Amino acid sequence: MSRSQFIELKAYLLKHLGLLYSEKQEKDLGAKISAAAKGFAFDSSERFVGWLLKQQLDAEQTKKLASFLTIGETYFFRERKALEYLEHKHLPHLISKRRNKNQTLKIWSAGCSSGEEPYTIAILLSRLLPGFKNWNIKIVGTDINSKFLEKAKAGIYSKWSFRGIPESFKSKYFDSIDDNRYKIKPYIREMVDFSYLNLATPPYFPSKNRKNSFDVVLCRNVLIYFSHDGIKMVTQNLYDNLNDGGVLLLSPVETSTLIHPDFERLPHDGITVYKKDQGKKSVKPGKQLTFKTPVKLNKALQIEARSANKPKLKEVAELNGLQKLYNSGRIEEVEELTQRLIDNGNSKHPGYLLLLARIK
Repeated sequence: MSRSQFIELKAYLLKHLGLLYSEKQEKDLGAKISAAAKGFAFDSSERFVGWLLKQQLDAEQTKKLASFLTIGETYFFRERKALEYLEHKHLPHLISKRRNKNQTLKIWSAGCSSGEEPYTIAILLSRLLPGFKNWNIKIVGTDINSKFLEKAKAGIYSKWSFRGIPESFKSKYFDSIDDNRYKIKPYIREMVDFSYLNLATPPYFPSKNRKNSFDVVLCRNVLIYFSHDGIKMVTQNLYDNLNDGGVLLLSPVETSTLIHPDFERLPHDGITVYKKDQGKKSVKPGKQLTFKTPVKLNKALQIEARSANKPKLKEVAELNGLQKLYNSGRIEEVEELTQRLIDNGNSKHPGYLLLLARIK
């Protein structure tokens, strides 16, 4: 491929699949396109890309292309802190609130790959709800790669998907096929529905009926493939597909100021949980924090903080003042104030960035 053709290809993939490739990833992309060319019966990458750039792919062709470009690296109970938050905090609260009333739970694994994540959630719910068959539980797994979805539907996994998992886990929730393959037990398999979905092309679900909204959305290790604008667009749409009080769980490496600003950010054991709380007045990007005195390093700075359950606070704070607030446990307040100071361009001292990095 010529350089100009390569640039056109990257723009095409960003537009139609939401996949962003940096210059460092171009070698990897070239290898994937070479494999895709063969899959589409072309004898060269150049001819394939020339054809691709002139096409409006149909749904099946898009699925086929995506199967060559996306990576399915996952395993059961990956990134445990988020799962522990669900198992010990969010889901027990929902279950207690809805028991004997509206016994419904809806969870979406967006970018589910080969299915380990949504099956992990099904296993968590089976542990939390021994009588889960009396509940209306809907777990949805979606992905852009149709080959991954086929594997997910089959529910057959090798030992590599169980790394770090005790043998008792496999024997309880899987049936052994041979020395290296295990099949998910039918009662767990029946809890999950899988379907194709491209996060780059909303709307994600056909109806905006509130019945289609989710209590939990997991979109982990997916946003790393998106551009800045893509992250904003996707998280806006994930927000719209959550119930009030619902939570979005991302991978720790995806924590970003690009996440839709209406989410309330809840720190939990080293991770950030994004909560949809429409009763909370959000701060839109670009909104300035109003100070009674000019904001300058080494000058007295008044920070006014309001809270519904405590009186108005007035504190004089510089960087060391923010650090003291941090040490006192007021993490969310310090994060918001520090981020705004940085965004407003008023705080050039590297200590502010270090403090924000520590919070993240």
